[in-house]
Amino acid sequence: MAGIAQPPGGPLAELAREPDFERDLEPEREPDLERKSPAFRWLKTMGWGIARVGSIIALALAWELAARSGAFTPFMLPALSAVLERIWNDLIAGELLLNTAVTLYRAMAGFLIGAVAGVVLGMAISRNAVANWFFDPIISVGFPMPKIAFLPVVILWLALAGLPIEEDQRVLLLQPCADSVYLGDAYGMLGQHRGP
Repeated sequence: MAGIAQPPGGPLAELAREPDFERDLEPEREPDLERKSPAFRWLKTMGWGIARVGSIIALALAWELAARSGAFTPFMLPALSAVLERIWNDLIAGELLLNTAVTLYRAMAGFLIGAVAGVVLGMAISRNAVANWFFDPIISVGFPMPKIAFLPVVILWLALAGLPIEEDQRVLLLQPCADSVYLGDAYGMLGQHRGP
């Protein structure tokens, strides 16, 4: 506004000022928070703590009430108290720890097999045109599919091969792990400079 003189505190003074990014990006502070009493700060802290835990307590109460209302069978929605009692009993009997160990073993074995298969496929596809021609379309078709869609096929294959159905957990974990590791490995190797 070249020809118009503005008073120092005029309406355009805010627009004409230099930006102060530190001041502009600071969050709004509650006025005089430092001067408030310790009791007020304690109550505010307790209020936030109760608000954080309150949603979990409300969910637990809603679960228990819904299960005890009779709208659901105990098979569909068991009561939270029954679930916690079963967990405690299994923990005391040692079954929970055993089942947790078996599940972790299957998960880690499936991940390890999938990771090794993914690294081998990724290296082969990034270095060999024939391997790229053969494997890349197969993996590209299966990658976007939900992995749970493979469950009936895997169970059928394992049943036809005479293997126990429990093994399907490792095979189901193998495919998403192999896909992810393959993609990272193959595209990482393709992006590397191979020298002169």
